[in-house]
Amino acid sequence: MLDGMNQCSCIVSNVIGPSQEAAVGGYDISDLSFTNAYGGGLYFGVLTFKDKLRISAILDKRCSGDVEVIRDSLEEAYDDLRDALKDVDEDCPLRQPDMTPLAARILEGVVYIAAVALPVLVAMQFQK
Repeated sequence: MLDGMNQCSCIVSNVIGPSQEAAVGGYDISDLSFTNAYGGGLYFGVLTFKDKLRISAILDKRCSGDVEVIRDSLEEAYDDLRDALKDVDEDCPLRQPDMTPLAARILEGVVYIAAVALPVLVAMQFQK
C-alpha cells in the first residue's frame, strides 16, 4: 500500500462538469478546467464541460520531462482515437474485446474436458 501521495508518479483526476450552459453569481461560464496542487510527478485533470473534453497536465518542476511533449503526445493520441472512431455508428454500441487471459482459457478447457471425461471413466469402471 502506498504511504502518501508522493510515492505516485502520475495521477489522473476525472470530474464531470455541467453538460449545458452554466453561470456563477449571474456571470456565464465560458470555459472551465480542472487542476489540483500535486507535487509528486505528473498530474492530469480531466473535465467535461458543455459536452467538450478538457485535459490539463501539470509536471512537477523537480521531474525530468517536457510538459509540452506530453501535451503534444496526448493531443496526437486523442486525434488518432477520434479519427479511428469517426465512422462508428453511434446507435450501434462498440463490442468490448475479450480480455480473458490465455491461461484462463486453457484452464476453462481443461475443466470442461475433465467434467465430461470423469463421468465416462467412472461409468467404465463400474462396467468391469
